Amino acid sequence: MALRFMDSFDHYQTSDITKKWTSVGNGWTISPSGRNGSCLQCTSGSSVVTKSFDNQSVWIVGFAVRFLDRFYELGDRSILEFWDGGSCQCSLCTDPGGHIVVHKAGYNGTVLATSSNSLSANTWYYVEIKVTIHGASGIVQVRVNGVDWIAETTNLDTNSSSNNYANLLKFVCPWLTIYYDDLYICDGAGTINNDFLGDVRIAVIYPDANGSNSDFVGSDGNSTDNYALVKEKATDFPDDETTYVQSDTIGATDTYLFEDVSFVEGDTAIDGVQLLMCAKKTAAGDKTLCPIVRMEDGNEYEGSNWNPSDASYSYMRQVYERTPEPSPSQWTPDIINATEFGHRVKV
Repeated sequence: MALRFMDSFDHYQTSDITKKWTSVGNGWTISPSGRNGSCLQCTSGSSVVTKSFDNQSVWIVGFAVRFLDRFYELGDRSILEFWDGGSCQCSLCTDPGGHIVVHKAGYNGTVLATSSNSLSANTWYYVEIKVTIHGASGIVQVRVNGVDWIAETTNLDTNSSSNNYANLLKFVCPWLTIYYDDLYICDGAGTINNDFLGDVRIAVIYPDANGSNSDFVGSDGNSTDNYALVKEKATDFPDDETTYVQSDTIGATDTYLFEDVSFVEGDTAIDGVQLLMCAKKTAAGDKTLCPIVRMEDGNEYEGSNWNPSDASYSYMRQVYERTPEPSPSQWTPDIINATEFGHRVKV
């Protein structure tokens, strides 16, 4: 696996950030001021929103970013930090002049590299960083709008703990208003999506028709138009107990057709698909769901098993870098438009 996470910030509201992220501090909101719809905004001090992962030595992160009106005047401030537990390994920062600066540890740590170019306030940029965590052989490289602003710099000490990896990413509010959009996170594993993806758009699509499976029972008491009960967009997501589908029958499956991907030509390759299910457990005992992908030829492929919480709704995410077939293909809009996605009760 290399593509680990993506977010358009278009499909949920401020109160739902922790359904997808590990933690969120004060001041973070879903704002309508994105470059492609909504975005993640913060106006509160050095507050952070975090995402936890397994241990990886290489991380590649890309995101659109805009600083509202200025940069912090009193010194460097982090906008992204790579952590190992309680230790900040290294950080991506800006200085008062808008230059990009990479530090060992946090913004007060040793400067590892600085860009000669500078960002301007109130302008969208697409920033990407590739970092290798190591005490002597660390590497950093930063691109802005597809161009190296910090060329690959090697033999660095990017390790502030005793481990050559990071497992927690923190996006930071640098004491002023900042916006993030179209975010992806990759690690260095695997053979695809293990390098810069470039300036990408993360697009969200919703169910818009029943698929070939309608085994779940809807909140309307039938299984006639189940897709209509799970297609909540950001303006009404989540409606929790208002509209839903449910089943406790092992093997029960719902699949849905989704809105067409139409923002690029039909033969244009797509880096990955992230399937999201928002669910909770309502019956006693263990219950397990898995995502289902039904390809145009009718073959169905199960994803990873997931045990929903009985306390509240949360997202289950499954990333498909390629189609799940025995001979995987790269996703295109035409393939996605002909594919059904859904869920199945496993236990």
